[in-house]
Amino acid sequence: MAQARLGTQYLAGGQAHAAVAHFQEAVRLSPSDQAALNGLQRALREDGQEHRPTRSKGSWPSCCAQKISPIRTLIVVRLNNEGAALEKAGSRREAVEKYQQASELDPEHNGIRVNLGVALLRLGQRKEGLAQLRDAAKREPGNAVLKAALDDALTQAPVEFGGRGKGRTASQPQPKD
Repeated sequence: MAQARLGTQYLAGGQAHAAVAHFQEAVRLSPSDQAALNGLQRALREDGQEHRPTRSKGSWPSCCAQKISPIRTLIVVRLNNEGAALEKAGSRREAVEKYQQASELDPEHNGIRVNLGVALLRLGQRKEGLAQLRDAAKREPGNAVLKAALDDALTQAPVEFGGRGKGRTASQPQPKD
């Protein structure tokens, strides 16, 4: 706790690089301390090292991903459900926003990634939608349903968007919401 407080003081004083060491020690001593994890993330971001912790095995993001707080989990589920309801009601843009918010809170949740990808495809944002589905399929290579959905999307998508289908011709209208 003292290490996290010291890190917070360094951050407040504009010394992000010094704060990193103290937050890392706080996380080492208490891996489930969400405040220390958030402080470390902020310090790394402000110090220009935002990608560093995700590259080393056993670093704080893996423990954070494994121990996502119950409240955060409820928020993620709520956002995902709201996105599904909005999509069902025909509000695709709003649904995409909800899915994106949920994905930002829990970037490891593959189901949300799939929902986001499909919603983006339905919105006509083929490149981004296909990227989400490809990423989801890479994360679950044994998921036959997901592989079939990706193959179907790739078959329908024009080549210029990374698909295997035919691109639009001048006589074909632009996709709409």
